[in-house]
Amino acid sequence: MAFDNSHLADPGLFWRAVSAAGAPVDREDWLRLCSGIACWASLCGEDGLAAIEAWSARHNRGEAKHRSQYRHFLKLKGITNPEAMAQVFLQFSGEVYWRLDSKRTPPTPEQVAALADRKRRSIDAVARREDADRRKAEKAAADAVRMLAKGDGNPTYTPYWRNKTTIARRGGVSLPPLPADLRVGGLFRSFEPRAYWSRCLLVPAYRLTDDRQLVGDALEAICGVCSAGGKTGDKFSPAGTQKAGRFYPMPGFMDVLDTSPHAPYSPLFVCEGFATAVALHHLTKGKVAVCAAFSIAGFGSCVASLRRFWPDVDVMLVPDHGEAYRLAHKAAYGDEREPVPTIPGAAVVSFDGLDRFTPRDNLDWFDVLVEEGEDRARELLRYAVRHARLERR
Repeated sequence: MAFDNSHLADPGLFWRAVSAAGAPVDREDWLRLCSGIACWASLCGEDGLAAIEAWSARHNRGEAKHRSQYRHFLKLKGITNPEAMAQVFLQFSGEVYWRLDSKRTPPTPEQVAALADRKRRSIDAVARREDADRRKAEKAAADAVRMLAKGDGNPTYTPYWRNKTTIARRGGVSLPPLPADLRVGGLFRSFEPRAYWSRCLLVPAYRLTDDRQLVGDALEAICGVCSAGGKTGDKFSPAGTQKAGRFYPMPGFMDVLDTSPHAPYSPLFVCEGFATAVALHHLTKGKVAVCAAFSIAGFGSCVASLRRFWPDVDVMLVPDHGEAYRLAHKAAYGDEREPVPTIPGAAVVSFDGLDRFTPRDNLDWFDVLVEEGEDRARELLRYAVRHARLERR
């Protein structure tokens, strides 16, 4: 009995099945179904990597430990019957049934019951995972509020910021005082490396409520002293921390957006890291709204949160040079594989094309400030913003 390959004549069936498929019950189920997507994509010539990424990310399988396996599925290692594996995913999606004979026999009651049972288990698995994530997020928020409340000491004297001020002093730059809401953290444990960290700089992560109030219910710890000789400046957050839509606003952030002479089209710098935000706030003399999104992954949700209240603000994404810039550029303008931008209307501040300046990987504006000096860095920033706006047009 041969497989009926008439489904290959329907070019939209593959993506309809990927869109309709529910969540995997467990890790083994995820591995098996990703293999099914890869097999089906190889049979019909679709983009298997994009399909695996889209389906996995939609069901909380988009973390780094999962993404590292996406391409492995496309190798089809150990699969002797790709048609059967593709059938597994197609039946799981519930979009259609892949008939096993040329008579196109309708599904049996047993097949219908099996599909209904799988859908029920998938819905239950999603509900359990959402409940676990919610409880973990609530605990992380409570821990963050408690750690920020207990934080003591002067953040200026943390190892991380002391290193920054030393570098700035060598370059002849006098950094402004740190904002008053920063704290110094106690003892944290990390698993990569397995070590304990102390004297960390705690940066609160704020979210905007419906009545436009800033609420700090998350944090990012910038590490200080490591028991295993780790690198000062490594960043991490407590397990379960929700950073979506959260950011760190530099002093005067909301006042600048509301009262700027350019309002409601005021410029807004959304920076990748805290040090970059400090540098741009210093270079603009507090006249431009600056915030830190904590990572490239946080750009989209941060901008969406801010556009709820300032829809016409002139968003300028400020990533580090290198891979971070590529990802930010893709988010603002799209690329060949994903032509639709995820942050439409934003501009991306780049180091490329600046007069008498050669960037290096992972360069940020704090580095430019301390290496080039305030006047030169301010001139480069002015050119970079101008180039970013021209590119957006």
